[in-house]
Amino acid sequence: MVDNFDISCVVVWEAGAFSGHHGDLGNITAGPDGVAKIDIRDKLVSVVGVDSVVGRTIVVHAKQDDLGKGGNDESLKTGNAGARLACGVIGLTKSIFLLVMARAVCHLAGDIQGTITFLQEQPGGPCVIKGMLQGLTEGHHGIHILEFGDISQGCKSAGAHFNPHNKTHGGPEDNNSRHVGDLGNIEANDQGQAEVNFTDSVVSLTGEYSVIGRTLEDLKTLEFRHRSLKISEKSLKISADESKLKFSFVFSVEISVCEGVDDLGIGGHELSLTTGNSGACLACGIIGISKYSEQTKVPPDDPV
Repeated sequence: MVDNFDISCVVVWEAGAFSGHHGDLGNITAGPDGVAKIDIRDKLVSVVGVDSVVGRTIVVHAKQDDLGKGGNDESLKTGNAGARLACGVIGLTKSIFLLVMARAVCHLAGDIQGTITFLQEQPGGPCVIKGMLQGLTEGHHGIHILEFGDISQGCKSAGAHFNPHNKTHGGPEDNNSRHVGDLGNIEANDQGQAEVNFTDSVVSLTGEYSVIGRTLEDLKTLEFRHRSLKISEKSLKISADESKLKFSFVFSVEISVCEGVDDLGIGGHELSLTTGNSGACLACGIIGISKYSEQTKVPPDDPV
């Protein structure tokens, strides 16, 4: 809490990639106990379509939003709302659909740290998934994308493996018989470091079955240990050439660690075809859109 903090604070959606501020939600008021009720009906904010806010971030500022009328240089940009006090990623839930996961502005740090990026150059194209994790126990670790971006009750509320096509569990090479969220295994060395490097033709960052706003879990073999994680940012790149659009998405994710190795659906266990018999989750996190980075021109003959 900030000293001498005014009881009137603001929640603002800052979406720099939009031509207007779809994310301007105005002000809320906190009482003496620091509690602020949010009850806003908005005609611009959407959780579906090209302007969906799912996977984006909600921000709480230190000062009141002047709604663009304050005459300050920042009024027409941010409402002169001051420093960011807290932020969180908007995820998907089973019953509510839209969930804001609030968390402090500072990054979390723990035994497991790392960044994983998702890059898809064009809709329908392959998704490149890269990163490096450290702090793991030596051995293989299963890694999955779960149904919902809801970690309000830990990994339990994140649902099962993301499986919109109602398939059985499989490995990343089993394109016709796997969950969309089945990414297989990574291997940690004796230093506890594991490289993530996949090119996946099933995972998508666009369309009806986008993984944005869902949860990525990392499943750990050998011993069961609770771990925390570090959140990092990469970039979202959007470019346009006249009527053509080409998207290059990079997402920051939170990592979840569980206790079992993924048998890719061929282990013969009763759970092999549902979870790969990969055990309980130790931690999990949400796949979210990260900050806009750069523009790249689309060649005139480049199909979109």
